[in-house]
Amino acid sequence: MKTINFLQVLIHPLGLAGLALFLVFGVLSRKRAAPRWWPKAALSLAAFALVGGLGLAFFQVSNAYKPEPGQAAGAAPGPVNKARTEGDCAPAMAGVSPGLQCPTKVIK
Repeated sequence: MKTINFLQVLIHPLGLAGLALFLVFGVLSRKRAAPRWWPKAALSLAAFALVGGLGLAFFQVSNAYKPEPGQAAGAAPGPVNKARTEGDCAPAMAGVSPGLQCPTKVIK
């Protein structure tokens, strides 16, 4: 089992979003001219954003370390099938003058 660097979790986009929302709601909870329910709601949203963002970032970073099932760590990938484009009905390429047109079949 590999250890995960917590810095990678913090700099992950979800971790940064959670941290930013935590700071925004934390600052908004300090407003004096707000209704009585606002500080508690803002602190709850701040905690939820922080835990949720860092939790999602942690799971994504930890899943990035897992090898694909059925493949040993460090094993070379299998052969790659290459697509071919040959013949009169080959796809058009950018910057190439048009060649023969493929005949279309009309079904009666």
